[in-house]
Amino acid sequence: MIIKFISIYLFIGVLLLSFMFVNSFVRGKSSYAKAFGALSLTLQVYLLGYLVEINAGSLQEMYFWNQVQYSGIPFFPALWVVVSMLYTGKGKYLQGLGGVIVFTIPVITFLLRLTNDWHHLYYSQIEIQQFMGVNYMLLTKGPWYFVQTAYVLITLVLCTWFYFQRYRNSSDGEHIQFRLLLLASVLPYLALLLVTVNIGGIGIDYTAIILPPCILLINLSLTRYNFLEIKDLARERVFED
Repeated sequence: MIIKFISIYLFIGVLLLSFMFVNSFVRGKSSYAKAFGALSLTLQVYLLGYLVEINAGSLQEMYFWNQVQYSGIPFFPALWVVVSMLYTGKGKYLQGLGGVIVFTIPVITFLLRLTNDWHHLYYSQIEIQQFMGVNYMLLTKGPWYFVQTAYVLITLVLCTWFYFQRYRNSSDGEHIQFRLLLLASVLPYLALLLVTVNIGGIGIDYTAIILPPCILLINLSLTRYNFLEIKDLARERVFED
């Protein structure tokens, strides 16, 4: 029963992320809108892979779709912080070496997960377990998994700090927007804690469950309550002219 509920939830999440990905690239004109579209795409791949994984019938199929997820998982923390930096006016730090630093850990994580069968640095052990008649893939974490987790934590702290600074210095009309962004940056801390503790010992990916509402909050703040896009577009037009 729990698998059916999670599957329906993830399917809806994939559809919403698909819409946000297309909408960001078609209608979005600012740099952070494009970055948000890329973020939506990585999370879409992540959720789709997890959806198929939990409904797979064999360990081999589960493991394959877990690998598919890692086409998106390593990169969404980097894009998350990129969106926050571009939106809060800190995009200059992403130029040159700054951009390389942001994406170094994700690229290494992607490569290590892709070649995990050779060295087991990311997952040290893979097994299948049963819970209430349902098969789950249980992955024992290797040393690099904790490096990636630390990287995710750092990006979350940076995003929270960037949004908090802008919230503190924003006008009254912009407060609701940055409250939404702050809430979206705080909720993933709960997901990180639940995944690390592994409540119930059944290996549920709580991050995949908590992230869709966070992305909806970001999308809401960038669309309905976006008072900054007009300012950004006006400034870009001035530079162009």
